[in-house]
Amino acid sequence: MLNFKTAEIAQKYEQLYNVTMQLWPTGYIGYYINTNYGKTWIHECGSADNPTLLLLHGMSGSSTMWYPNVEGLAQHFYVLAPDIIGQAGKSVSKTPLRSASDLDKWLDEVICELGITHIYLAGSSFGGWLATRYTLYKPHNVGRLALLDPNATLAPMTIEFLLRMYAMLLLPFPKAGDSFTQWMGQGYQMNEAFLNQMEVGIKDYAPLKKQKTILPGKISDIDLQKIDVPVLTLIGEKSVIYNPQCALKRAKTVFKHGAAFIVPECGHSMNMEVPKEINDFLIEFYFS
Repeated sequence: MLNFKTAEIAQKYEQLYNVTMQLWPTGYIGYYINTNYGKTWIHECGSADNPTLLLLHGMSGSSTMWYPNVEGLAQHFYVLAPDIIGQAGKSVSKTPLRSASDLDKWLDEVICELGITHIYLAGSSFGGWLATRYTLYKPHNVGRLALLDPNATLAPMTIEFLLRMYAMLLLPFPKAGDSFTQWMGQGYQMNEAFLNQMEVGIKDYAPLKKQKTILPGKISDIDLQKIDVPVLTLIGEKSVIYNPQCALKRAKTVFKHGAAFIVPECGHSMNMEVPKEINDFLIEFYFS
């Protein structure tokens, strides 16, 4: 059973998840792989003859969140999108996460189990933070790294963001996810099917006992300067998670082989708000 409060809620979540997946292009497949932390659900799309692009989603979003991007990306890449263990999604935890290091190890197990030796890595929000950590953890596995408004990685989270996030996670009132994502998008209205899925994920996900809530934190200049692969950083002009200009300045300073841009008229959920522009950025970056 998925990690939710009751079997009935788990079934409801899976139904909503499958509705969101109807937004994905035909031709994808989904399957489980085993890790020491539990079963990880993977979506796969595109030809295995193409370069491998592994996508890491934002917190509580699950891999379904890539629905606006995957059709365009799958024309150029072998796209793999896991549901991050310990969060709402179809992955099933069996061993509690105790620290961020456990997430690094989990992701490495996923990549090893998939038989991949070289990947392009892209992450949104929480996924951007995790992608950065993994690049530091196993640098020889990553060819290029793309960060889409990476949470906390480059600049401290704003007080308002933290207060709203904790209220959503700890006091999930009806439509908490809808309210939070509308604020995050600064007027952008997410797809209703995805919002319905995310709402149940936020409100009714049940982590294992003794599992620590893993929140992203700032990564030091010393560590970021160790990254020796090209890094693309995209920051939403209207992002509310941090000061966009501060994040941009730091990205341009700390990455040895980096390019960083403000995406105009865009909030935190940039892959959904301006999917074509984000796909174009990624394709040009990975093939340049």
